[in-house]
Amino acid sequence: MSSVSNRKLKAEKDSMIPLSKRARFLLTYFQHQNWSLPNSIIYYILKNPSNSKVYQKLIQCCKYFFFKNPIIVVDKFTIDGDEKWKATLKDDEKFIDFTKISTKLWIYDVFDKYCFSNTSANPLNLVSSVIPQIYRCDAECMFIDKQIISYNEFLFLTSNIKFITLSKTPIMNENGTIVPLEKLVKKLPKLISFVYYDSLTSSSITSNTLKELLEIPHFSKITQWRLYKIPEKFDIETFYTFFKKGKVANFYLDFAVSISQAYKNRLESIVDEILETRNEDDKTPYIDFNGLSLEKKLKLQRLHYC
Repeated sequence: MSSVSNRKLKAEKDSMIPLSKRARFLLTYFQHQNWSLPNSIIYYILKNPSNSKVYQKLIQCCKYFFFKNPIIVVDKFTIDGDEKWKATLKDDEKFIDFTKISTKLWIYDVFDKYCFSNTSANPLNLVSSVIPQIYRCDAECMFIDKQIISYNEFLFLTSNIKFITLSKTPIMNENGTIVPLEKLVKKLPKLISFVYYDSLTSSSITSNTLKELLEIPHFSKITQWRLYKIPEKFDIETFYTFFKKGKVANFYLDFAVSISQAYKNRLESIVDEILETRNEDDKTPYIDFNGLSLEKKLKLQRLHYC
């Protein structure tokens, strides 16, 4: 058989080998483009897409944009029980191994690392470790459990947050101190619901927390507050004064078992006054602590949820 025939046969066989997704992508990709706009403007558009929908349209109209700035837009970014990150786009779920891809993610709905492991071996840096792989986080919902995050990382993840749950997740300043809760809330202007589980060893609640929360311009727009394991430092007198003005019915307060008997006595006197003066037409906060009778808890629940 001639060498020409051999080459032709090899070419035919090669054409039958399935191409990888990347190879198929590059078949119709052109490095050089004829733009109607100056290259400098195209470069700026390429590197600074205004939002995920604009970026999606760009890469759909021309592969050049994805090749030069490879970003995958996802609805949800979550982690499973085996500590494997999973990205979801329109109900299509894929596990992500960042050691094998260079593409970054743009998250625009949910960021979720919550309640998958209760063991002491649960790494505290799972969230921090993937932040370099995130191009932008526009998530409106966030759930984070048992992590340690820097203040700058928190700001990066929460620029568009409306609903957030933080459980035993201290946010740290560069000097190693814990960022107060009120400072976090101040940086969340779109916030609607705030659920927070404090920690005795790394509490972000201070004696000034409530007073400073009340001074935040968007405080009144937050429709749900659920605070758990609240320490005795929480200013219950300021809270009760504000409550009597009829402005804190959206609070659910669960106090730590470590609070003193004197503090419990004051809480119970507040609960008694609430039960004596409120009726089912009134919205009221829920207050719970170790030692409050079941009867009073049930009455408070009825007032709170009705």
